[in-house]
Amino acid sequence: MEANSRNRTQVNPPAFSVSLQQAGIGYARGGSGRLVLADSLNLQARPGEIIAVVGRNGCGKSTLLRTLASMQPPLDGRVLLDGTDISRFTRIGLAKALSFVSTEIIDIP
Repeated sequence: MEANSRNRTQVNPPAFSVSLQQAGIGYARGGSGRLVLADSLNLQARPGEIIAVVGRNGCGKSTLLRTLASMQPPLDGRVLLDGTDISRFTRIGLAKALSFVSTEIIDIP
């Protein structure tokens, strides 16, 4: 923490890396299988990096971001937060580590 010029304390949030290991993203479809948008994805985002996700409509950009934010499970592979599988974090733990702003309405169970 550090004090700024107005004598307020500024809290610096912890920095985490997030990565995908051989991850498949898409949707499970009840008894009819899966809709795979991308598979075998490997990605590492380190603290302070800025990454652009660019692609045509429907290619999986939002699905990728929802998967990284643990709002949707990967079809295959793993999502890691500082080397720990994201599924091991509590909702509160994830809320302290991640933020996500979407342009679509998301139902949270």
